[in-house]
Amino acid sequence: KRGALTDAYNTVNSLSSVENELELDKISSVEGIDIFICDENGEEVFASVRNAQNIFSMLREGLFDWDDRNPWEENGEDWRHRPEPPADGGPSDGGEAPPPDGDRHGRDRKIPFAEIAKEILGDEKYVVSPRHDERLGGAILSLTARLDNGNYLFLQTAMAPVDEAARTANELLVFIGIVALALGIVVFFVAASAATRPIRQLTEIAKAVSALDFSRKYEGKSNDEVGDLGRSVNAMSLKLEENINRLRDSNARLEKDIELKNSIDRMRKEFIANASHELKTPIALIGGYAEGLKENIAASSKDRDYYCDVIIDEAGKMDKIIKQILTIAELESAEAGAVERTPLDLSTLAEGAVRSFELLARQKGASIELDCPETIEVLADETAMIQAMNNYITNALHHVDGKGVIRVSLRREGERVRFGVYNSGAPIPEEGADQIWESFGKLDKARTRAYGGSGLGLAIVKKCVELHGGSCGFVNCEDGVEFYFIM
Repeated sequence: KRGALTDAYNTVNSLSSVENELELDKISSVEGIDIFICDENGEEVFASVRNAQNIFSMLREGLFDWDDRNPWEENGEDWRHRPEPPADGGPSDGGEAPPPDGDRHGRDRKIPFAEIAKEILGDEKYVVSPRHDERLGGAILSLTARLDNGNYLFLQTAMAPVDEAARTANELLVFIGIVALALGIVVFFVAASAATRPIRQLTEIAKAVSALDFSRKYEGKSNDEVGDLGRSVNAMSLKLEENINRLRDSNARLEKDIELKNSIDRMRKEFIANASHELKTPIALIGGYAEGLKENIAASSKDRDYYCDVIIDEAGKMDKIIKQILTIAELESAEAGAVERTPLDLSTLAEGAVRSFELLARQKGASIELDCPETIEVLADETAMIQAMNNYITNALHHVDGKGVIRVSLRREGERVRFGVYNSGAPIPEEGADQIWESFGKLDKARTRAYGGSGLGLAIVKKCVELHGGSCGFVNCEDGVEFYFIM
């Protein structure tokens, strides 16, 4: 506002003639400035206000202490209170002449604006003064100046628009401040969440890694320190996972080796105990009968022959057991890749095995049959296959019942071959299913020697078949049992 008054003063001062009322009206209307110009004698030259006395009153009441001066007063008398002059122009009732410069109310009296301006300006070219207008109830900014042409200029403008603008600006600033604060809080929390999200993710990954869970990975793509840390954590997690997996595999293999060692030790102990038990009886018999011969207990030649036959029979059984023990030891030390496999006609081998046991079957009152509808050839070790077939048939001869039925079958099942030996007799109880495949495994707890078996036949079959990548088993039928192997 001060600048607007100064610019208005410069504009008015630059006018060549104050009669250019259009330019003055523009200043008054556009800038909202009241303009009053008077000459050195106080004569009004231009006024943009309806009543020039307003300017004087405001100057008098606001800027200077004019309480002891009355511009309406002349020679100590207030012209505004003089009686009206008579109609004929004579003296009034009081005998006093009318005011020389106006009516008795002083409406046209020349107000000494020049005197007021001189009082205000002093030696200054113009003076800008703020004040509070009690009449208008607002702040006013006025400018009093001496123009270059000798006239005096009075400008005034209301400060209400400034106050209104300031109040509006303050309200707007408060509103903007609240909105900015709210947005700042939201942006802060969003930015803080975005900034700490990678750190929280790394914390969760670290907790997962400490619990040996390596599935969590850092997925950030930033190239800052947090990104480098995340990639380092991923590399560490991957390395730990690889090392722990290797340790787990090593521990699993170690546990398996320990279990296998314990199993082998247990089997070795059982094997030695069973072998000792199996060999103990024939050794005792051989020793007893030999001692009897030495002591001449057998008086007759017939008794001596009997003693000798027992000794020979028990010696044969010992030889058989020792050979089977050596066979099992050889099979256990062998590997599947070390088996010598050659093209074999299993149907021919099965037919030969059946034919070789026909005499023994007839001696036990049993019949042995072969069911092999086609020629079957495989790659296998001939000795192992012959031994597996013979042991199955021998086992059937030992356990066949009075019906005396033994059936040998050989057939294809898809890409594999199944060999089975059935014998009529008692079924195998479930609790003895695993025991019969062990070395010296027998279902009779007393280990009876009634049929002369050693308990190694089925164990040898299992070893032979497993070396060829096959499996063994048995099936309880209605009136008997069938043992088989598939390879």
